[in-house]
Amino acid sequence: MALNKYNKGLLLFDFAILYFYIYNPMLRPGIAIGGTILIFISLLYTIKSFAIVSKFLKYYKKELALSIIITIYVTIICVLNGEDFSLITKDLVVWIICSSIVPIFLVNTIVCRYKNIAFWDIILEIGFIASLLSCFALFVPPFNDFLRSIQVEIDTTGDSLEEQLDFRCFGFAFYLTSRYGYVQGLMASLSLLRLDSSHKRYAFYFLTFFLSVIVNARTGLFPIGMTLLYLLSRTVIKIKIITLLKMGLAGLIGGALLIKIFNAIPDILDFFLDFFDQLSFMFVEGQLEDSGYSKMFFLPETMTGFIFGEGRRAVGIMDRSDIGYVNQIFYGGIIFAGSLVLYEYMVFRKVLKWSKERIFAAIFFISMFIFNYKGAWFADGLSAFVRLWMLYYFVLVHNKIEPNKIVRLS
Repeated sequence: MALNKYNKGLLLFDFAILYFYIYNPMLRPGIAIGGTILIFISLLYTIKSFAIVSKFLKYYKKELALSIIITIYVTIICVLNGEDFSLITKDLVVWIICSSIVPIFLVNTIVCRYKNIAFWDIILEIGFIASLLSCFALFVPPFNDFLRSIQVEIDTTGDSLEEQLDFRCFGFAFYLTSRYGYVQGLMASLSLLRLDSSHKRYAFYFLTFFLSVIVNARTGLFPIGMTLLYLLSRTVIKIKIITLLKMGLAGLIGGALLIKIFNAIPDILDFFLDFFDQLSFMFVEGQLEDSGYSKMFFLPETMTGFIFGEGRRAVGIMDRSDIGYVNQIFYGGIIFAGSLVLYEYMVFRKVLKWSKERIFAAIFFISMFIFNYKGAWFADGLSAFVRLWMLYYFVLVHNKIEPNKIVRLS
């Protein structure tokens, strides 16, 4: 990227803000630069520059109205069922703000400053920094101990914290064992698409993204798999033999490096391979009913609960279900879950209409439905992939509003 003409101090500051927005590391003793602080600054910006913000919201008014209706609906369901609504309502309000006001603020104050540099190149550089931090944490234990000491929590899903810390939770981000791995998988997907366009440095980027996925959240492998299938189906027809040889050589080198890594840290290899064992056990061998996730899949016992919800999280194995769809149905029924799907479709339809990156947009959109199964929420304002999705959306809105000041996407 042509960054030399920019002030280095300002560039570092801007990249840091975007990093904290996307990955939202929670610093001790509870400082969330990408959360509370950025939300507060964005609200002040909205008050000061409401005329500008309102131009963006005109393109988002239906989605914004639906998200507000969803929040009010779930709050009412919680109250009617005698459940505490404070947590879910707060989470949904944060989602509304982080999906609208905050990305609008960032697009107008930071992203537009680099309109001569492709937006996705900036995002990949920031993601690469995150993946490097994960790699350093993996190979340099004192650095990993330092990162863990300055973060409020390492999120766990199921296993004990002590067991997971042996071979998971490497990086500087919130939700390391879930949302972080998901967005890194999307970064890996994008780096593959960039590599296909002869940007050779993204071969190394992909390797670091891939590693940051497998040591944190294996579900992030799904967008990588979809991208590889797309590239394979396309290149079988159009690929030149020399390009095929280059890709094969890059694959061999990357594979050799991963084998070295796996040999050095065998727990990671076991964790990685167990993911495919679980998939085979669940689908190939036809024993879905015996898997842990099948035991987490249960619904409200009454039709009223199924349709309207019970205003609470699902309670089951390990005192809760990790499945996003199950929790959404328990909170607000099929109405809530269906409304969230409708919301995502409304956003995606515009992204697909306005963007030239249709393949990546489709992979991103499909991946969100997979991520939502494994504990994530569509309506999670603290989630890296939700934040990145909406930042992408409002960059496209900016290009609609300011056709003479377009931010390049690629």
